[in-house]
Amino acid sequence: NGSTELGGLPPIASNDPVLAWIWSLTATVQMSVRLADRVEAANSLSALALDSERNKKMIVDEGGIPPLLKLLNENNSLEAEIAAGNALYEIGNVEERVDGIVDCLGIGLIVKVLNNSRMNVQIRISNLLIRMLELSCYAKEAFVKENVIRPLVSLLSFETFDDDDIF
Repeated sequence: NGSTELGGLPPIASNDPVLAWIWSLTATVQMSVRLADRVEAANSLSALALDSERNKKMIVDEGGIPPLLKLLNENNSLEAEIAAGNALYEIGNVEERVDGIVDCLGIGLIVKVLNNSRMNVQIRISNLLIRMLELSCYAKEAFVKENVIRPLVSLLSFETFDDDDIF
């Protein structure tokens, strides 16, 4: 019996070990007490998403977006925000999955991060935002309702250079 090899998981998981891995990583992002474990699991989901479109679809289908959005909301952890933002960026490369992020109330969190997080997180999240805007009219409408223009203008107007750099 293949299910005993994977700790008694349902037969579908024993036939598809990636599915079992996605379940485990998603559960860790959602429920682990240790923030470092949640960050590591989000980074692993991001790596899995990079591997294939199938993995991205499975992460979304198995409920991976809400825990990543929850992790993105960890204002006190730069690593958590970056890991969650990277995973969401990798997952959100087609309209259907971008719409999934919108449906999971991700737009408000993305705008919040643009308003409140450190600059390097804001830049990474703005890349996610740009991708979402390019792919989905539904996301465009949601971002307009959340007044995304204000934090974007603030981000773009932030001067990161010295006067010497101009000349």
